Amino acid sequence: MCGTHLLHLLSLLAELSSPLPTIAIFAKATCFNPIPPDDNTSFSGSFQTQAKDDTSLGKKKLELELSFPQEEFHFEGGSLRVWRRDVITFPDKQLDVSEIIFQEDGLLLPQYADADGISYVLQGTGKLGVVSLSESGLPQSSIRRVEQGDVLAIPKGAVFWWYNDGYGEHRIFCASDTSGGVNSGLYHQFTLAGARMDRFGGLLHGFGVEVLADAWNVDEDIVTRLLESQNGTTIVKSPRRIRLPDPRGIGVHSSHGGIEVKQTNFKISEFRYNLNREYPDLYVKRGGWKKGADESNLPVLRKVGMSALRVGLEPNAVEAPLYFSNANQIVYIIRGNGRIEVASNDGESILDKYVGAGTILAIPKFTPSIKVAGDGGLSFLTFLTSSRPLPSYLIGRNSFYEGIPTQVMAEAFDVDESTLLEVQEKRKVDELYSFLRQRHRCLQSRMSTALLQAEIMYIFAC
Repeated sequence: MCGTHLLHLLSLLAELSSPLPTIAIFAKATCFNPIPPDDNTSFSGSFQTQAKDDTSLGKKKLELELSFPQEEFHFEGGSLRVWRRDVITFPDKQLDVSEIIFQEDGLLLPQYADADGISYVLQGTGKLGVVSLSESGLPQSSIRRVEQGDVLAIPKGAVFWWYNDGYGEHRIFCASDTSGGVNSGLYHQFTLAGARMDRFGGLLHGFGVEVLADAWNVDEDIVTRLLESQNGTTIVKSPRRIRLPDPRGIGVHSSHGGIEVKQTNFKISEFRYNLNREYPDLYVKRGGWKKGADESNLPVLRKVGMSALRVGLEPNAVEAPLYFSNANQIVYIIRGNGRIEVASNDGESILDKYVGAGTILAIPKFTPSIKVAGDGGLSFLTFLTSSRPLPSYLIGRNSFYEGIPTQVMAEAFDVDESTLLEVQEKRKVDELYSFLRQRHRCLQSRMSTALLQAEIMYIFAC
């Protein structure tokens, strides 16, 4: 197949990179046309990382499949789509993945969770409030506006609420690490308000009215009114627009001994980092761009233990094959279409799928993958289970091939050194360098093939 042949060829040429340090590699595939899904690539199958007896990966062979969410919940102010428990189970992590859709004036009721979480704003604007403990152990609160492209990190135990004060839907994609929760594999929310319900009810309903009245030092009828007035749960719809102060003028507040202290505004941005407004970490003309949020630019991710990466591929571009040695990946296709291939340690194909907007994939650590954009380009988000992920490319200056002598590589590929050196001699020192023009086969359908001309582009650090 097109991606497989390209991967093999790129591996052959990997160690011939320029002595300049490569940041990343993209490839331009001028005739790529991804195969549309058939019965074997539909979204109707279960989505899970399963293991079957095999000689690969410690006698276990991973299967990555795509599907719709396991569960969908509809509330007055929005909806929740959830992939739960064994849906995304890595050897060392159990993740709960969800998508929240707010309607206008939809309010996610104040709550905390037993899992560290990371979110990405797919659509719309809103306001997010977070109440967490400061280093002194006192609660501190912050409110900030969130918009498309924002990465937000909320540690477990922190109280948060979310409100759609914009016009139109407000969509959020989320992932939470449930490994250290109440029971691993299940996400538990503890809602501070809301109606009594079996699954999403407000936690205060678990206490006696008289006990709460004594704790608050109020009459029992007031407590009853607090508990019974709200008929909704999880995401309610406000009958009137909630007027919140401008987050740009708000500090983080905490109190001690009855004295309120207003802290500096930098705390507000600690939970938020925008991947759209900031300059990309990498840009390749005709190739694409990438931008990440990790513990270096969003410090709270160190506590959450996760990070996020946005990649935008131009039409028919290819991201160089890579793997992460310290992080599993949750890949969400935001827009466009293309093809994703995942290989096992014994050279077998684990996944070879046509993907489109809304597709979600789980790729375990150490497992290499390659992503090829279709004619409309490919934009995707990756959540990683490390706050400082370590990518390893299979080609380029940072590839491990670079540390292997040419003589060894020639023997490894069973080719003469002149074949490798011929390509090396054609290189030029250029910030954007095209070193390969080679025709490959490009599978247009299950029954026909076409020629593919690939153009590999490097970006070098100055």
